[in-house]
Amino acid sequence: MQGRWLGAIGVIVALCLSGCATSGSRDQRLARYQPDVSARERMALAIPDSRERASVVDVTPVRLPDPPIHEPDPDPVDPEPRVERPPRTPVGTTVRVFEFGDRLNISLRGIPVPEDIPEAIDTEGKVTLPLIGRVEIVHMTSIEAEKKIEQIYKDEGIYPRINVILIPLVEGFYFIRGEVKREGRYPMQQEVTLLDVIFEAGGFTPFANRKKVQIIRDEQSFYYNSVRIEENDDTDPVIQSGDKIVVHKRWI
Repeated sequence: MQGRWLGAIGVIVALCLSGCATSGSRDQRLARYQPDVSARERMALAIPDSRERASVVDVTPVRLPDPPIHEPDPDPVDPEPRVERPPRTPVGTTVRVFEFGDRLNISLRGIPVPEDIPEAIDTEGKVTLPLIGRVEIVHMTSIEAEKKIEQIYKDEGIYPRINVILIPLVEGFYFIRGEVKREGRYPMQQEVTLLDVIFEAGGFTPFANRKKVQIIRDEQSFYYNSVRIEENDDTDPVIQSGDKIVVHKRWI
């Protein structure tokens, strides 16, 4: 009996010792995962609270400078100044208007009996034509005058189909020299242009500078590029009585 009591007491003592050992190891395990108070305090001192950080940040809006206003230069300078080309036809053009006293040849075509009528514009700006009388054409171009005369013949029922051609008649002479096949003085019987007189002189020689043709008029000189005229890039100038045309030689 006494032996059983001793056995029971021994079991109780063993359990107590086991519990103490277990609680000790558990306390050690918990202590391992608990943060170090001193470390936490050090972190609190090093890193301010988020509310404190927000109070420190300066949120005052920054005003950006206004963009510069580029005012136009009062006297702009073109880095590459354009070269102003001279007028294409400073000595006249093929488009002109009739004036008082102009002499012209009026050709009536497309009618039973074609006619060529030499006529002059009178002091009232009119010419006299068969069957319709006097027609005012002063200050009109040749195309405008031709259409007006044709329309009058048609409206009057005289000629339902008629073709009117007006050719100004010019008296005088022009001179051409240089690199053309026939230099000399030529009479002016009608209005001619630069290409017309070159053709009349036989055309250019092989040594002609076709890009430098000079017209001398009243002690003034004007230069033309016949290549551009032939390609319709420039207007063919009208030649006047007394003009001197010089075709220069090209450099080989």
